[in-house]
Amino acid sequence: MLAARKWPRAAASAICSHPCVAELELGPSHPCEVALCPLDVLVDARERHAVFRDAARRVVVCLHTEERPKGLPRGTKFVGAAMADSERVDATEMHAALEDVVRRIGAAWPPLCLQRVVFVCQAGVNRSTLALCYYLACAGTCTWQEARAKLVSAKRAAAVGWPTLANRAFEAFLEERFPEVAIDEAMQLTIG
Repeated sequence: MLAARKWPRAAASAICSHPCVAELELGPSHPCEVALCPLDVLVDARERHAVFRDAARRVVVCLHTEERPKGLPRGTKFVGAAMADSERVDATEMHAALEDVVRRIGAAWPPLCLQRVVFVCQAGVNRSTLALCYYLACAGTCTWQEARAKLVSAKRAAAVGWPTLANRAFEAFLEERFPEVAIDEAMQLTIG
């Protein structure tokens, strides 16, 4: 079992209910709440309210294992994808794994019924951030860079010094998969 971490508290935030649950402020651009937390917070029964915020229709996405964590509340849908946190990545395999994660999140509940998606890995730094950014970019909610900026802001409100996407290979994968230049050029072609 993982030892409980001591997370430094930040200044109070209206959306942040726990020092190690980062909740993204997406507004009406996305149909459900999106959050990220480390595994030890997810499996601690005392932290359930902070993780799920009373959302009955929820999905937990674990990026470090394909096994359902013990103690998840009944009715919680689970998506597992054992991804390595490595500087050496196979872009084709990573793309297939992330597409599968996005597909399984969408299949968990009927459209517009899902209330909350919680991304989890052991520390909530690389794999969960990669999947969260990929999910929001695929959904058209925002670019992966905007998703990362929203997550950095949410983490800053949750815990001082909580790193975000420290794996350069993951960042390069997102840059290649979702090139912002191509989006800008497409917009100019459509407008012009």
